[in-house]
Amino acid sequence: MLHRVYRLDRAVGLPIRRLDYLSVASLPRPAIHDDRTVGGDLTHPLAELAERVGGVALPVPAEARALYHAASVMSCGYLTTLLHEAEALWKRAGLPPEAAGPAIGVLAETTLANLRRAGAGAALSGPTARGDEATVRLHLDALAASAPELLPLYAAVSARSAVLAEEVGRPVGETDWAALFAEYVPRAGQEG
Repeated sequence: MLHRVYRLDRAVGLPIRRLDYLSVASLPRPAIHDDRTVGGDLTHPLAELAERVGGVALPVPAEARALYHAASVMSCGYLTTLLHEAEALWKRAGLPPEAAGPAIGVLAETTLANLRRAGAGAALSGPTARGDEATVRLHLDALAASAPELLPLYAAVSARSAVLAEEVGRPVGETDWAALFAEYVPRAGQEG
C-alpha cells in the first residue's frame, strides 16, 4: 500500500514548521515515508480533520508500524500482484485478453464486498476452503505445465487459505495440504 503525505501546515495555516498527515490509500505512484510522529495537542484536531475529509483517524503505535505497514502492503500492493498474475493465467489459458481485466475485476470486487460484509472466513472461497484436493491437483498440474514460476505463489496462498478454512470451522477434508504442495514445490511443505 502506498501512502500520501499531506503538508497540513500549509493546507490549514498551522503555525508550525512542518506537519505531515498520512492518508491510507492506494496510490499508483511512489510515496514519501517519514518517521515523524504527531501527538499531544494535535492528535484531536488531526482526528477531526481526517473525519472531515472522509478519513478515519487511526493511531498506530510506533512498535506496531512495521506490522501495520506489512498488512497494508499485503492488502494493496500484493493484491495487485495477485490480480495481475490471475489476468496473466487467463491469457495463457487462451481466453480473450480484453476480457481478463473486467472478469478478474468482478471476481475481486465481489470477494472484497463479501469480505467487508461478512468477514474473511465467510468470504473465503476456492478448493482448499472446501477440501477439494482433486481441483487443487488440477490447478497445480496446469500451473506446472504452463506457469511453473507461479507454483510457489499458488501453494503459499492455498496453504494459508486452508489454514483460514480450518480456523473458521470449514470442513476441509483429510488432505495433508503441506504434503500435497511439497510434491509440486519442495519448500512449500515447510510453510503455513
